[in-house]
Amino acid sequence: MSKDPKHIAELSLEEKRAILAQLLQKKMNNAENRQFNLQLAAISRPKDVPSSFAQERIWLLDQLSPGNHFYNISLTLRLDGPLYIAALEKSLNALVHRHEALRTTFTMA
Repeated sequence: MSKDPKHIAELSLEEKRAILAQLLQKKMNNAENRQFNLQLAAISRPKDVPSSFAQERIWLLDQLSPGNHFYNISLTLRLDGPLYIAALEKSLNALVHRHEALRTTFTMA
């Protein structure tokens, strides 16, 4: 079934789909056989890290117009069904662990 690439245009739609299915299956098998290391390593940082320019800009906007949420994008979802609080807590903790920005606090000197 494997033809020279210069003849791909001559294949029927069914033959093209079969080749694509074979390639996708091969790719999936390779991905499943690979071992992924998803461990996160903590980065050593000084106790106090200076704010970035973007963070300072957001702080200034908040000082000029307190309580205005310039950079917030609101979204409301309605989910039906049981809420598994332990699973929700575990997933939120995983997000916070993975994204340093969610653990960042700012103090005014």
